[in-house]
Order: sequence, then C-alpha cells, then structure tokens
Amino acid sequence: MISANIHVSRTLWGKTFYSTTLTLLGVFCLMSCEPEIKPSERYPGPWQDLDPFVAQAMAKNSDRLGQLCASAYMRPAFNKPGERGEYLVYCTFDKREWWAFQVFAGMNEIVGPNNIFSEIPPPN
Repeated sequence: MISANIHVSRTLWGKTFYSTTLTLLGVFCLMSCEPEIKPSERYPGPWQDLDPFVAQAMAKNSDRLGQLCASAYMRPAFNKPGERGEYLVYCTFDKREWWAFQVFAGMNEIVGPNNIFSEIPPPN
C-alpha cells in the first residue's frame, strides 16, 4: 500500500513538473518571438542635449566613459507609449570618432561603449 502511494505521488509530481516546464518554455518562446525593432525605430530622433538625469547617470559611471565623452548627445527610446527611461547617447572626444552608450537613467546604469549604429548617424 505504501509503495503504491509513493508511485502515485511520484507520477503526479512528474506530470506537474512536465506540464509546468512546457508552459514556461512556451511563454519564453512567445516572448522571444517578437520581431526585433530597428535601432532607428527604437531611438527616433532628433538628437538632443543631455538632460540632467542622463548626465547624472553618466557621471556616476565615469570610470567606464574615460576620455570618450567631451561632447555627448541623446535620443530617448520609445518602445511602448509613455515609456521613458532608456536613452541612446553618442559621445565623442574629437568629433571624428563616436561611441554609443545605452543609458538607463532611472537605474543610473549605462551599457557601452559600443560602435555607433550604422543607420543612426552622429549629430552634426
């Protein structure tokens, strides 16, 4: 009798684990199946001077910037109506070589430096 209960318990646990795993895999697949947005669509222009929140986030990460950002300009990201907080920032020291950063002002985090996007030319 005890071994029958253990077998039933293991079988139910296995079915629950299996169905939960399949559900989670399906959700992750649907999330990753969204079409990728082009950078020019994610960061529509025009270029703007840095706002204080973006400048503050960059200042808090100055060790990653080094001498790259003598001049900097930003474009806010719009991926959902009303959503703000992510910015594309192009920096240059000499107006010839530009670097791209993604700035998350609300978290004071930056990602980069990266090469600039070929479809988003630097500001004039």
